[in-house]
Amino acid sequence: MSDGLQRCFVLHRRPYSESSLILDVFSEEYGRLTLMSKGARSKRSTLKGALQPFTPLLLKWSGKGSMKTLRQAEPISLGLPLTGINLYSAMYVNELVGRVLAAEEPMPALFHDYLHALTELAQCTNLNLPCDVSNSRCCRL
Repeated sequence: MSDGLQRCFVLHRRPYSESSLILDVFSEEYGRLTLMSKGARSKRSTLKGALQPFTPLLLKWSGKGSMKTLRQAEPISLGLPLTGINLYSAMYVNELVGRVLAAEEPMPALFHDYLHALTELAQCTNLNLPCDVSNSRCCRL
């Protein structure tokens, strides 16, 4: 159970039943978690647009076992503006984080690296320049 609102990103989401979602999330303090969001797919849900990959979120959940229940969700900001090859690269990063990390193992340093990688991908506009380690605004992918 989370003590309060936790900084998280949705790594992957899939439908469950007629109105719910199963979310794989990456939390700053709790690592990778699986959450059930009841009613998130319903027409009246306020969470419909917020529970998307690449949207910084504050989440609160409860429960025991491998799947917790989402209790509260608030977007911190709009989703990161990812398009084209940058979007595919970010999706690949999500896939790696979701498959490699053990469940519920805190990784705050990796969370900050993940956030930095997404921010860099969102800001990268010129993919024809070679990577410059000192100024990594543009990278050849």
